Amino acid sequence: MSPAITNDFWCSFCGQPQAQVRKLVAGPDDFCVCDQCVRDAHGVLAGTEHEFSPSGSSITSVSEEDRGKQCSFCGKSRNQMAAMASAADARICDECIALCFEIIDS
Repeated sequence: MSPAITNDFWCSFCGQPQAQVRKLVAGPDDFCVCDQCVRDAHGVLAGTEHEFSPSGSSITSVSEEDRGKQCSFCGKSRNQMAAMASAADARICDECIALCFEIIDS
C-alpha cells in the first residue's frame, strides 16, 4: 500500500489548503500565497478591491508608518517598497505580487 498523500501547504493569507486553490506560490520559511490572494492583494494596493480574501481574512495595505514591516516573500522592508499588503501574519510587497503573477500565469 502506498503512503497517504498529505497536504502540507496552505495560503498564509487566507488559510486555504493547496488542494483547494488553483495555484499556490511558495516562498521562504513556509510562506505561501494562493492565486486568489495575489489578485486580492493587488486589488487592495490598487484601490480596486474590497479588503477581504476568499476566507474572510482581511487583506489591508501596510502603511508607510509601518516602515519596519518586512515582506514575507523577499524580506525587504516597507520603506524599501512602493506598497505592501498584509493579512494575519503574512505580508507581500508590490514587487513580489508582480513576480507571483508571472508564476501563476506561466
